[in-house]
Amino acid sequence: MKTIQPSDRLSLTFCKNILNKNGNKYTDEQIIAIRDWLYFMCEIAIEVTEEQLKKQNENEKKEK
Repeated sequence: MKTIQPSDRLSLTFCKNILNKNGNKYTDEQIIAIRDWLYFMCEIAIEVTEEQLKKQNENEKKEK
């Protein structure tokens, strides 16, 4: 799995502005945990999608 480097992630300030809208009050630690979890979920989704596309391409080649 290709991990996105911390320097390439959305900034804490950017995430804080989004998450603390509507009166929410997340701590910096909570925001970092949420951001890290979301990136992890995205990496899994990308990996699964890539595997499915690879299998689909292999099946299409077999059908020809």
